[in-house]
Amino acid sequence: MSISLITDLSRHFRALEADVMNAAAATLNSTVFEARDKVIATSKRTFDRPKDWSTSKAWLFTKAKPADGARMFAELRAKPDQSKVVRYQIDGGLRRKGDPGATRYDVPVGAAAAHTDAFGGFARGALKKVAKVAPKDKKGRRTVAGRRAALRGQR
Repeated sequence: MSISLITDLSRHFRALEADVMNAAAATLNSTVFEARDKVIATSKRTFDRPKDWSTSKAWLFTKAKPADGARMFAELRAKPDQSKVVRYQIDGGLRRKGDPGATRYDVPVGAAAAHTDAFGGFARGALKKVAKVAPKDKKGRRTVAGRRAALRGQR
């Protein structure tokens, strides 16, 4: 065999190896993107009124690089902040005071349907509306309490 034939074969095998590595990286990357799309679709269907923060914006991926050779990998994982909150959606359980997504005082938070947005959270401006009505309600309760005390005093 001549040296030029060996050199040509070697060059062809290196080119073939590069093509195989590029194909492997492309396959891994397309698998990760497809898995991400399926996780997002499932979470939108499964979670109760999800926001994009906990579905489509919650995932990070690492692309496979052909230069890594045999150590090539692709990864799909949740972002750190979202993983803390989404964990309760996936595993279940109750949030306690101090847990991610819980209130500061460990009090269940809710609002009348008129004051909620499409996701079940407080609608913009709802707290201002409630605060505006509160003094009138407080005055009305004091009036009723005064009348009640007056009626009790007549007995």
